[in-house]
Amino acid sequence: MNILPVAMIQNADSNSVAYCSFEAASKGNWTFSGTVSSDASSPMGVKCYLLTGANITKSGADQREQVYRFLLDQKRQLYADRNTGGQTR
Repeated sequence: MNILPVAMIQNADSNSVAYCSFEAASKGNWTFSGTVSSDASSPMGVKCYLLTGANITKSGADQREQVYRFLLDQKRQLYADRNTGGQTR
């Protein structure tokens, strides 16, 4: 079992943070629809979420807050974007 942290959050409360590995039933403060599926090539476990035609957003995010999303694909490439006031950058 891995016990190392995946992130360190400073100056934010737990409602301002979202995290999901798709391994558990919890969505971890994210909003998404669609199906989490098992895939042996998943980079961080055995489950994954296909983004084709789908989206992941932060539950309850204030339009004034900046939301950063970091996504890891099956080839372990990291993608990041920032959303402020409803606009993704």
